[in-house]
Amino acid sequence: MEKPITVRISETRRKMINAINDSGLPLFILDSILKDLYGELNALSIQQEERDRIEYEQALTESQPENKASE
Repeated sequence: MEKPITVRISETRRKMINAINDSGLPLFILDSILKDLYGELNALSIQQEERDRIEYEQALTESQPENKASE
């Protein structure tokens, strides 16, 4: 069985908190690092959403001739 998403989210949060706490870096540095990471994650998320939309639209387009042929 694949690990449930809720468990993976919880584990990831815990690991990130531990990494932050163990870093020993001042808060202003951590703030800067987290802002940079958020910017990168946000850009990747937007790219993934666009790829998913394109793939979905292509799949719909490819399945339309099959649907019309079976009508």
